[in-house]
Amino acid sequence: MKRAFVFPGQGSQFPGMGKALAEVSSTARYLFEEIDDALSQRLSRLMFEGAESDLMLTENAQPALLATSLAVMRVLEAEAGFDLARGAVYVAGHSLGEYSALAAAGALSVPDAARLVKRRGQAMQKAVPVGEGAMAALLGLGTRVRARCIDQGDQWEVELLRHPVEPDRLAVSLGVRHAEAARDVLLGRRPTLLRDHDHRTDSFELGDPADDRRVVAVTVSHGAP
Repeated sequence: MKRAFVFPGQGSQFPGMGKALAEVSSTARYLFEEIDDALSQRLSRLMFEGAESDLMLTENAQPALLATSLAVMRVLEAEAGFDLARGAVYVAGHSLGEYSALAAAGALSVPDAARLVKRRGQAMQKAVPVGEGAMAALLGLGTRVRARCIDQGDQWEVELLRHPVEPDRLAVSLGVRHAEAARDVLLGRRPTLLRDHDHRTDSFELGDPADDRRVVAVTVSHGAP
């Protein structure tokens, strides 16, 4: 049987993430300390004890997810005897999870991955500041709700981001002043999930924040996984 490891993207973060693992595993604690040192930030304290509003900021949420993903991977390897090179054929990730996958596979060092993801989050936060946008992922939408989203596109400043494999999955990226109106309409139709981000993470409004990442990327060493 072939195995693949897929690492999560933004939206999976929650207050207290990684704390239980750090309490029982020295391997996890070392990983969190390694990332704290790389960022010159007590990210682990924010993850374990910080305010939810601070953790949800993209510049914090993205490295926090990287840290937790890699801590779990390190524990599996060091304490459960799992060998990623032999036990998995592929590693992959959703959005920022791609960086976790690269670090887990050894193509990026943990400190380099942490700095890249931190800069990535800062660039995205700068492109759409806090309070100027919102995003929701909706599953199981019927045809009428999909049509309503499309009809209201201009009024809501909405971008519809369709899933390439699952046609019933739709991401709705909104200007924040229209987010509540859109939420009321869509929740009235009972989508199976409404998940907000602090801003329009996959919106075309972000433009191309790649220039900010290149500043860090030129100093990063990478190798074959």
